[in-house]
Amino acid sequence: MAGQQVLVSDTVGAGDSYMAGLIYGLLAPGAEGRGVTSLESLGPTASKAAAIAVRGPGVAAHGRGN
Repeated sequence: MAGQQVLVSDTVGAGDSYMAGLIYGLLAPGAEGRGVTSLESLGPTASKAAAIAVRGPGVAAHGRGN
């Protein structure tokens, strides 16, 4: 599966966002009716979530100077 191509600003939270995308796909309304039998089928959603997360500054950037 190919990932999303984005300009990366910060990778903080990329893995968490990917996992959130997987979990969303498993729990989303209608997931049972889709017959999700493979985590691979949820990859595009998870990849998109991670791609969005890395485009801006991560958590560490927001806590600086406090």
